[in-house]
Order: sequence, then C-alpha cells, then structure tokens
Amino acid sequence: MKVIIENIRSFAGRHDIPVYPLTLLVGENSSGKSTFLAALSAVSDRSSFPGAASLNKDPYDLGGFDTIATYKGGKAGRAKKFGLGYSVNDQDPTVSAFAVYAPHHGETKLCSFTLRTPEGNLKLEWVEGRLRGVLSGLPDHVDITLDRELPEPTPLLSQSLPVILFQSLPKETREMPAANGLVDRIFSMAQRLSKSLPLTASISPVRSTPKRTYDLISEEYDPGGDHIPFVLAKILEETNQTKSQQALLNAMNEFGRDSGLFEKLIAKRLGSKAGSPFQINVKTAGPSFNLRDVGYGVSQSLPIIVQSVLKSTAPRLLLQQPEVHLHPRAQAAMGSFFSSLVSTKTKEFVIETHSDYLIDRVRQNVAGGLISADDVLILFFHKPHIETKVSPLRLDASGNIQGAPRFYREFFLQEEMNLFNRVS
Repeated sequence: MKVIIENIRSFAGRHDIPVYPLTLLVGENSSGKSTFLAALSAVSDRSSFPGAASLNKDPYDLGGFDTIATYKGGKAGRAKKFGLGYSVNDQDPTVSAFAVYAPHHGETKLCSFTLRTPEGNLKLEWVEGRLRGVLSGLPDHVDITLDRELPEPTPLLSQSLPVILFQSLPKETREMPAANGLVDRIFSMAQRLSKSLPLTASISPVRSTPKRTYDLISEEYDPGGDHIPFVLAKILEETNQTKSQQALLNAMNEFGRDSGLFEKLIAKRLGSKAGSPFQINVKTAGPSFNLRDVGYGVSQSLPIIVQSVLKSTAPRLLLQQPEVHLHPRAQAAMGSFFSSLVSTKTKEFVIETHSDYLIDRVRQNVAGGLISADDVLILFFHKPHIETKVSPLRLDASGNIQGAPRFYREFFLQEEMNLFNRVS
C-alpha cells in the first residue's frame, strides 16, 4: 500500500509513500516520521476517515489547520488546503481514497473526496452548502451526476456513504428499475473504503510508569500501555491457558531471555478475590523483584511485546521508538522479535526508530532467512531545509541496503572519520 500525504507540515506537495509488512522509519528529529505515522493512523481509522482527518488522536497531536497545513513563509505562505489518502494494489485493481480538507473556524473541514474501486469511481466536492459529484466507471459506462443540499460533509464515512450517495442521485435514477443494482454497487464501493486497509493501533514513544501495586482494573486499550498489567495478570493467573495465551507467554519469555531483561513474569495477587490488587514481579537469574524495582527497560518494553502478540488487537501496529530505555542487546532483540512476527504473518509493524542495533538485527534476520527481504522496507526521512524528502530503501537477500542516497548516514560516517583523524 501507499500513504498519500499532500501539504501536511513539512510534506510540501504530494507524497506517495509505500508501506510494507515491516517498515522502519529512520531520519533525524523533526524530519516528518511522527507526522507520517499520524497520517497512516488517520487514513486507517474507520470511525473518522474521510469525514474528518483524525490527526490528533492519542498519541498524535498535530493541532488545527494552521499547524497542519504546510507553511513555507514569505510569499508562499500557508497551503490553502491539505490532502490525506491511500492506495492499495493487491490482486484486484487498485483501490484508492483521497480526501482534501480546508480551514473552518480554526479546525479542518472535508471539502472534496475521491474514491476509486473495481466496482466504480466516485468524485465528490462541497460547494456553497451543496454536495456535487460524479459516479463513473460503472458497468453500463454511463456517468451519473450527484447533487443535493448537504452543508456539513463530516458524517461521510463508509457506513453513511451509501445513504448519502443514494439521496444525491437524480430522482429519475433512484426510481428506475435498475436502481437496486446501482445501490449494490454503491454498497460494494463503501465496503472497499472500509476494508481495504487493516486496522492500526499506535503505541506511545514513552510508555506508562510502572506501579508497585495495581488496583483499578481496566483492560481498555491505551497507547501508553496502562492496560497491559491487567491483561498480563489475567493471562498469568489462568490455569488453563488457550493456545493464543500460551503463544503470548512463549514469545514474551523468549524476548526476555534474548534481551537479557528477564526470565519470566509473575502475577502476585494481594487477596483472595479476582478483583483484589496485584503486583507484577520480574524474575531474572535470581529471585523475583517487583516491576517497579528492576529498571525502566522492562516496563517500557512490555506494552510493545504484549500488544504485538495479542490477536485481539489491530493487525498493524505503529510504534514510536520502541528502543527507549533499552540496552543495545535488548534493542537488537526487538529487531528479531518484530522479524519473527512478520514472517509468521502474526502482525505488521511501522516503526519509527533511532536504533542502529534494531535495524542491523533485522538485516541479519534477512540474511539468515528469518524474514524475507520482500517484507522489509526502510524509509529514510531527510529534511535539508523546510521540506521533507522520503527515500524508500530496500534490502537484498544478504541484508544489504539498496538505493541509499549519498547523504544517508552522513553524520555517522563523519563522526567515524573524526575519530580516525583525531590527534593522539
């Protein structure tokens, strides 16, 4: 698939950025990586896109129109509109959706939307309180004009699209004998919009602070991982674990050993009732200790590890700096953990990272056959001035990076040269 970003922050003009099962985002701070994650999260959100650009859903916060639309300064000023969309090219012809937003009382408002599917194409725009558009590419090759009064376009979602379109059809079209077939086509187009992208879940760059004792029970998803201790306790205390629960524990313990962070985790209930307060203890080489007492790395990695293996969550996870507070050995173990899950088609990942250890381990995994090079993409974000440039980099079968621009890793090479040339 590709994410389409147009005039959002440093993404001046149109950018069609590919996404693979394991996509690694690299580049300096403020080069556009988090903005890209916010855009991918927004177009994958079936509860808001395309009616609204949910670029402020936790953990993202891009603000209102004046902080989202590209600003170049001088005569260029700020972009009048910005666009957000995606295209998916699988076995069927390409499915693509693209929404354009304009300012409205400091916020954003949908002003046009284009959808292309194998069932037909749709182009909509709002002009002076009216919805106008065209349905084209239909089996009989006759374009149908849409026109109705609809001042507020924000309810436009895959669920509401069929009703809005049918009510916008000319009266004679709605009443013709073949109208039922047209309605079926519209429903099929709406389903493409709803199901052409996998759902995503985002995990914050800084996860929740560990507690010595947990008492308020909540398993509701939280990007910071507040729900993870409760999910863990429930699984750890289960006497007859399901296959998926056992798989989670196996993957978690394998990562703990590979990273050197822990041997196993233990839930300690402080009472006889199921709702009693509990503690999460961490066992290393010796006795177990409270999660609060074993260093920040364990608590920061657990939300990622647990959420990655849970089958009940979205199939694609968006991660910001999973290596935070981790030793290089644990950062490398993260690379193997992600590679393993992608190779077994358990999850897909889009990962913003500053860790060479994580990236190099993925490259080793490609060379060792743990994961196919066809499943891995490195996106290099480079912002030499005020505009972001994105370079897609592929790996060969030996894990070598292909097609890197000359300035890729320029800083690191210069640092090494400075060491070589230093005066003793």
